[in-house]
Amino acid sequence: MQNIKPLTFASIGNIWQVGQFELLVSQLQNANSPNGIYSGLGKIVLPFGGINVRCSFQNILVDEGHNVKTGVITALTDGVTNWLSQW
Repeated sequence: MQNIKPLTFASIGNIWQVGQFELLVSQLQNANSPNGIYSGLGKIVLPFGGINVRCSFQNILVDEGHNVKTGVITALTDGVTNWLSQW
């Protein structure tokens, strides 16, 4: 972790790589972070079916290459029953 160069400025609309997924940032609690730690809201587009998953993220570490290194990203849902009723 000591070789990571943190992303010190972020903005709405940034796309961050989370493993094989992309997180589109829609809200940030902080736009400047000398240590690259961010919290906020966004969405992940799943590659199968183009399904959007709204999510929140807490204290994630983002490097200057826009890769998420550590932290917690949580899917926000209205529940499986509501989701299934749409289909």
